[in-house]
Amino acid sequence: MTTHLDLELAAALAAIVLHVSMPAVVCRRLAGGGDGTSTGGMLTTTAANLHHLHLFMHDEHTGPTPTAVLIVNGTGAPVTGDVRFGDTVVMDNVLTEGPTRDSRQVGRAQGTYVTTSLPREGPPAMLVSMNLVLTAGSTVTVVGRNDVTLPVRELAVVGGTGRFRMATGYVLWKTRSWRPKSAVLELDVYLRTTA
Repeated sequence: MTTHLDLELAAALAAIVLHVSMPAVVCRRLAGGGDGTSTGGMLTTTAANLHHLHLFMHDEHTGPTPTAVLIVNGTGAPVTGDVRFGDTVVMDNVLTEGPTRDSRQVGRAQGTYVTTSLPREGPPAMLVSMNLVLTAGSTVTVVGRNDVTLPVRELAVVGGTGRFRMATGYVLWKTRSWRPKSAVLELDVYLRTTA
């Protein structure tokens, strides 16, 4: 009988295998992935259908063309700054190869995030639900808790389409730079596909 601990151990071992095998992997640009796809970004693939995507997400709430817009105002006292419990943001953020906005665009991060923590009930946190839509149309679906006070957050890969059909895995998510109403997030996406 498989226990929860067995599953966690298997996931940890898979992550170790992924990191140990990195020197022996094939790195290539997805712009010509060999299977007719052109998804952009840097992809590392191992023989065991393990993939690593390294991307930067640009979350802009201001300027002439914001990519993230508050669509529902939360209520109550602020959780932090002017962010309130229940604030809901829809996003269509640019994904790039490098940390600057003028780096090569490799896709979009489309979805929502909702402030889910109450004031004084712990650190500010959000529920993130998004699709990483890569330039050739393959997607990776990501869902998870974003505790904005942590240097590294982990979110779950719960699916995908195209080249990443039925993907599972995780995203390590870091704030690369932040200023009010604007952030650059660094995403390391580790996933496994069935084929």
